[in-house]
Amino acid sequence: MSATGDRVHHGYAPPIDDEDDDPRPSVTQTIEALVEEGKRSAKAELSLLRATVNFVTDSTVHAVVWLTAAAMLSMMGVFAIAVIAVLALNRIMALLPAVSIVAVALVVLAGVCVMIGRSKISAIKQALGAKSE
Repeated sequence: MSATGDRVHHGYAPPIDDEDDDPRPSVTQTIEALVEEGKRSAKAELSLLRATVNFVTDSTVHAVVWLTAAAMLSMMGVFAIAVIAVLALNRIMALLPAVSIVAVALVVLAGVCVMIGRSKISAIKQALGAKSE
């Protein structure tokens, strides 16, 4: 014994009586931390999946709208105008998605105007052709 009354250990470390002094996490704490990390990771992946589905859905709807508008105009015989109008309006749609209905209406209106104009021109040509005979 020493002068203070403590036992002196020679040649080996004193036994650890209190396990709470161990700075390492227990197995249970480690497993709980891994479960929490897994939950956070799953939430992040689910959020990314939702965003992807929303993007694909929105893109598909816009593609169908624009292809329909282009098909309507191309059936009227103005394919080049249809392609240019759809591409231009698609750029506008990327910036302002709220104007999709108005944009499609403008494309259809432009196609109708061109169709009416072509019929008027052909009527004038027929009238001029009839006068020359």
